[in-house]
Amino acid sequence: MLKEKNYILIMAVCALFGFVIAKQIDLQKHVTKVKEPEAANNMAMEVAELTKANQKLRQEVSKLGENHATYSQSAQNQKTVSDAIQKNLIDYKIILGLSKVEGPGILVSFNDKVDSTQLVDLINALKNIGAEAIAINHKRFLPTSSIEQGTFFPPTIVEAIGNSKNLNEALIRKGGIIEQIGTGEVQIQERLIISEK
Repeated sequence: MLKEKNYILIMAVCALFGFVIAKQIDLQKHVTKVKEPEAANNMAMEVAELTKANQKLRQEVSKLGENHATYSQSAQNQKTVSDAIQKNLIDYKIILGLSKVEGPGILVSFNDKVDSTQLVDLINALKNIGAEAIAINHKRFLPTSSIEQGTFFPPTIVEAIGNSKNLNEALIRKGGIIEQIGTGEVQIQERLIISEK
């Protein structure tokens, strides 16, 4: 059996061991408390950095959006300008007689002789009404063309491409150019082709 001295010694060792364990637990709490503010500071700095990075990314996204809008508008403007240039080029080719013209219009035929001044009046009337292209006896009439002085003998044909209804009504109305000339028959054509010069 164990003696009383041994019990006291075992109790002292157990007490010492308990004290060491308690001190260790207390120390562990202090170490954690010391580390926690550092971790909290680190986390706060990380959050601040992430906030800054997020703000920077938002600014970049905004700038990219503005650039996209600018480039889209620029591309649209270029397309608009290009389309306008293309349309003008087509119009100028038509005016200069460098391309054939096709579309609805009217055909004016004279079965009696017609004077050159009367043809000039007819051509001017057709231009004023909005004819896109005109031909006399299947020869393209251009802004640089001229009509020779004299008399044109039948058959004389004038073709004009444009709004056929407007051209017809303006020519045959009472007091219109056909009545002034005293001769000529106007026919609406669904499709005319006037070749280049």
